[in-house]
Amino acid sequence: MAAATRFDRQWAHRGGQALLWKRDFAAGDVRDLYLPAPAMRPFDRRGFLRVDGTHAGTSLHLFCTQFAADRNGIRDLRFARRAVREVSGNVLLFVADPVASHAGFGDLGLQTLLGSSDVMVCARGYGIDDIRAADVPGLSAIVTARAVRV
Repeated sequence: MAAATRFDRQWAHRGGQALLWKRDFAAGDVRDLYLPAPAMRPFDRRGFLRVDGTHAGTSLHLFCTQFAADRNGIRDLRFARRAVREVSGNVLLFVADPVASHAGFGDLGLQTLLGSSDVMVCARGYGIDDIRAADVPGLSAIVTARAVRV
């Protein structure tokens, strides 16, 4: 994570996902998990990163993952929904390769701030002041966002 060191950021990663943040977000607990493995493909594993902490005196939960491009993406969506349902308070959720589905995160109180076939960013209690998404060859989607409390 040379970029985190170079730009004085805190960071966490699991599998192909990474989160970087400024020091005003105080991470308390980092959980690096894996999404459920698809049947008959035990080595096709994607990470699910969860960072619980505080920002400006309130709780904030960060989630980052990548859904499968095939029908197994529905299983990934269910896993992510369950993880978001477990927490109360503010949430920022970053998903690479989101599943094309009507079942999103709106019923869990999250608002979709950026939604495309490459990346989805959802939030509860926060808005995005500035957001940029890019697709870098050899990597998944890269998103930079400046979150602000609403």
